[in-house]
Amino acid sequence: MDDARFARTGQVWSSTVVAIPVGTHRPPFGLAYLDLDDGPRVLVHLAEPAVLELGARLEITGTDDGNLVASREVQ
Repeated sequence: MDDARFARTGQVWSSTVVAIPVGTHRPPFGLAYLDLDDGPRVLVHLAEPAVLELGARLEITGTDDGNLVASREVQ
């Protein structure tokens, strides 16, 4: 395998707010599938739990316990 780099920004394909505990994550927390601008679709945890409209712009801002974390893209 080769290392690859992709954009940190993309569009929401789907999102949800989880209302039950999952592992170390306590409710409510948000998840979204994000279609990166130049790459794959990835699952991200949302910085703020919310159901987002399809096509909303997000930016990956970091990681939390190995999970990608994204928030609304700053315009």
